[in-house]
Amino acid sequence: MSTGEIETVDGWEPGEIAERVGIGSVEVHSWIAACAAARAAGADPPEIGFYAPIVEYGIGFGLLRASAS
Repeated sequence: MSTGEIETVDGWEPGEIAERVGIGSVEVHSWIAACAAARAAGADPPEIGFYAPIVEYGIGFGLLRASAS
């Protein structure tokens, strides 16, 4: 996501994401949507501010930040 090249993952079908990443698929959907919205608004590619996996639940918590071009 931090490269700004989201076309590959943006084309994944929801079932394909769930198959690839399991229960974390909701998190992946959220990251894809957030990056696509930021790009549509003219933002630069995001930088990873923070990410912490929560292994027990198969998900994580993170923060991306981006500036307007």
